[in-house]
Amino acid sequence: MRAGVDPRFAAEAAPWLDATGLLGRALAVAAPLLDGAGDADRVRAEVAALLGRVAALRDHTVPHRNGPVLVGDGVVDRFLFELIDTLPWAGSSGHDVATLPETREL
Repeated sequence: MRAGVDPRFAAEAAPWLDATGLLGRALAVAAPLLDGAGDADRVRAEVAALLGRVAALRDHTVPHRNGPVLVGDGVVDRFLFELIDTLPWAGSSGHDVATLPETREL
């Protein structure tokens, strides 16, 4: 997406492209659990770390001025933790709606 576009657009869209890439990686990390493969605790930790990186991203352009980058906020993160926690072989991490990472309101 960044290649072949106006560099100014690529720079302005960078936080959203970064967030989308990190969310895609989190989904890819969790996907093997659907086939019964993978270590749920490791997946949970890696997904949480990737979601933390998404939450740390900021948009420094006008008019947002250091505002959060919202991509799938409250949807993709919840889906990932619910997927991990509801698979019968994944065990339970104790995550529920009350213990998921804090989400931001739009």
